Amino acid sequence: MPDVVVIGGGVVGTMAAWQLAEAGAEVALLERGALASGATSKSQGLVLPPDHAELVPLWRESIAMYARLHDAGAEFCFDREAPIGTLLLARHEGQLSGLAGAPVAGEMLDGAGVAAAEPALVDGMAGGLLIEEGRRTDPGALAAAAAEAAAEAGADVRTRVEVKRLGAAAVVTDEGRIPCGQVLVAAGAWTRRLGHALGVDLPIRPVRGWLALLAPGPPILRHAIHEAAYEPTPDPTPARPVSLERLALGTLARNGADAAHALGIHQNADGTVLVGASRSAALHEGPESADALRANAAHACELIPGLAGREVTAAWTGLRPFSEDGLPYIGRLDERTVVCAGHGSEGILTGGGSARLASELLLGRAPFTDPAAFDPTRRRA
Repeated sequence: MPDVVVIGGGVVGTMAAWQLAEAGAEVALLERGALASGATSKSQGLVLPPDHAELVPLWRESIAMYARLHDAGAEFCFDREAPIGTLLLARHEGQLSGLAGAPVAGEMLDGAGVAAAEPALVDGMAGGLLIEEGRRTDPGALAAAAAEAAAEAGADVRTRVEVKRLGAAAVVTDEGRIPCGQVLVAAGAWTRRLGHALGVDLPIRPVRGWLALLAPGPPILRHAIHEAAYEPTPDPTPARPVSLERLALGTLARNGADAAHALGIHQNADGTVLVGASRSAALHEGPESADALRANAAHACELIPGLAGREVTAAWTGLRPFSEDGLPYIGRLDERTVVCAGHGSEGILTGGGSARLASELLLGRAPFTDPAAFDPTRRRA
C-alpha cells in the first residue's frame, strides 16, 4: 500500500511525486491520460514573473527545481544560464497601470523604449516594463522529466488510470480501489469534482485558452511578450460562475463563451513562435469558443506585422484551472488529503515551488514559505 497517492500527472503532480519519493515516501502517481495531457502540455511553457506577490517565492523555488532537473541531465529545454526576459506591454494608456503593480522589479519603458527593446512591434505602444527574468521550457517534457526523476526515486508512475472518487483510506479508480495512507490532489481543472466526496467545494473553474504555433523562422522576438491586461472583459467573466440562466442563452451553449485577449507571444530556441493568448469560461473539454483562435491571430498580426506570413503548423486549446482570487489552493482538506490546484495560467511558473510546499505540508515538515495565502479554506472562512 503506498504511503501517498498523487492524483494528476501535470507539472505539479509529477514534481510533487518526485519530492515525496525523494523524501522516502512510497508514492503512486495516477494520471487519467498521458503525462502532461491537461493544462501542462496546452500551455506556453513560460517561467515568467508571476502576477501576484504571494506567488514570488513559489516562482523562485520553481526556477531552482527546474535548474536542478536540467543539471541532472533532463532534456526539456530550459533557459538555465541566460533568461530571455519578459516585456510586460502596455498597448495603450489604459494598460499603463498594470505595469506599476508588477511584483517583480524591472525597467520602465516609454513608447520609444519599447520600440528599441522589441523592434518587431508596431510603433505607438504606450510603454512597457522590461524584466530581466523570463525563461522558456517545453512543458510536456518538463513534466516527463519530473516523472522520470520520481520513478528513479522509487515512485510508481501510472498513466491511463482515472481516479473516480476519494474514498475512505483509498482512492477508487477504473482499475479498482487503491488503499493508501494520504492523498495529494493535483488534478487541475478536475480537482473540484474530486473534492465533493469530502464535502468540500473548491471553486476551481476551467478557463479555456487557445494557442497557435508558427513554423521556424529567423529571429524576430527578443523577449517573452505579454500584454498588461486582457481585453475586453467578456460575459461571463473567466473564473466566475456560469449561471444556468446564462447557459440558457443559445449563443453560449452553441458557440462557447466570449473570450478576453492579450498578446502573449514568444519565440523558442528552435525558431518556432507560440502565439496567444485568450481566456474564456469553459463548459467542457471540446474545442468550444474557437473564434478566440482567430482573434489571437488578428491581434498578433496587428501588433507584429512581420509574423503575418509565417506558416501556422499547429493550434490547440486547453483548460486552465482558475481560482476565484488568482492564487492556488495549497493545503489540507482533511487529515489525509492535501490539495495543490487552481494555478490558472501560472502552473508552469509556480509548479515546482507549489509541489514542494504541498509535499512539505503532507509530510508534516516546516514549509519553506508561508502557506497562509493559499489556504484552501479561505473562501469559507
